[in-house]
Amino acid sequence: MKNNLGFWGKLNKPIMVLAPMADVTDCVFREIICKYGKPDVFWTEFVSADGLSHPEAREKLKIDLIYSEGERPIVAQLFGGRPENMRTAAMLCKELGFSRRNHRPLGE
Repeated sequence: MKNNLGFWGKLNKPIMVLAPMADVTDCVFREIICKYGKPDVFWTEFVSADGLSHPEAREKLKIDLIYSEGERPIVAQLFGGRPENMRTAAMLCKELGFSRRNHRPLGE
């Protein structure tokens, strides 16, 4: 069986991460953290997959998915109630170059 850990398998242990905090860990905050004590992994704040699947809301929410190359590896966190919107949002995150997507359906 192939072990597909992606970037996780390349990190030295113990792994230090910056926990995502709503309305705190935006791209500006993560840039400051990068400068003064970069963790091994960053996460975005949770972003609505349902919103990212809507043409008008997508443009407003994409600001929550801005990151710099210095923040790699970075995981995009998505939430939503419709599987088809989770897929659409995950594909967008893949196009944006995220290291990984963390999907959490509503109700879990």
